[in-house]
Amino acid sequence: MNAIFHFIALYTCLLIPISGYFKRKKLKHVNEDKAKEKAYLLLHAVYWIAALPIILIDPSVFWVRHSLELSWLWHTLFVAALVYLLVFNVLPLILIRYNAELKEEAQLGYLKRQHTLPTTNRQHHLFVWVSITVGITEEVLYRGFLYNYGIELWGLSGIASAILVSAVFGLAHFTQGPSGIISSFIFGVVMSWLYFITGSLLLPILLHILYDLKIIAVQRALKEPITTNGPGSV
Repeated sequence: MNAIFHFIALYTCLLIPISGYFKRKKLKHVNEDKAKEKAYLLLHAVYWIAALPIILIDPSVFWVRHSLELSWLWHTLFVAALVYLLVFNVLPLILIRYNAELKEEAQLGYLKRQHTLPTTNRQHHLFVWVSITVGITEEVLYRGFLYNYGIELWGLSGIASAILVSAVFGLAHFTQGPSGIISSFIFGVVMSWLYFITGSLLLPILLHILYDLKIIAVQRALKEPITTNGPGSV
């Protein structure tokens, strides 16, 4: 059984990020709707190949079985990380409706990633299901499986395993650049904390899905005209 867990850990930490890198590279050079839709569909298989065996073999990963005894300082740091995520993800979504400069900056960022983001109605529908798949499987694999894997098979302490897994989660998003790695690390830390304080993966999964669906909300906001009677309007 340990051999299976070792393989899934290796697959999650290396093969999924590497396959994502080459898929993004291909989409950048083959900017076709069919290629993007195929990539979305293939992504389901890439993630479920690793997550489904874990769910079937060890469904207890959905619930915390190695709790953390955290001091007030750790809780304060985790709350600060949560506030950071809210400020830098929710607030810009509001402000780009009122501020032309922020909207232009967001549009430039979107254009740089347009080869991987949904642009047609069909792609938007597919992306919703991709967000659901990634939200479920990444939480199962990183917060559920890898956290317990670090403790039970490598002898790490709970906090060491949580931070290490969050770092691996951040590095797995290397295709998004340094800022993407850092924000993914912070996101991983917050999801780990929520996993521990709620006792299950339910809330992290729901928030992860919403986090990934944010891109659709951003796209809709970019299409709307600037509202002149709101905060930060120009």
